[in-house]
Amino acid sequence: METKIWEESRINRRLKVEVIVATAEEEGLDDEGGKWVTICLTHGVIMNSATKSKAYDLSLYPDELCEECMKLPNSIYNQN
Repeated sequence: METKIWEESRINRRLKVEVIVATAEEEGLDDEGGKWVTICLTHGVIMNSATKSKAYDLSLYPDELCEECMKLPNSIYNQN
């Protein structure tokens, strides 16, 4: 079994989507946009960040990176 250096998965309470923060290397992803990644597991969207702090901040607002999350009823972008 592979040991991850750092990874955190959480359910975003506002949007009810699963989001993960990890390093691009651990997830086998390109690190060109930054060493850290925020992944919306619900919709399969990935965003690279230069710092762990920025990646974690994006996990709190997945509708900042995921177009499908933007369409959800509780999104800051969907004010219907």
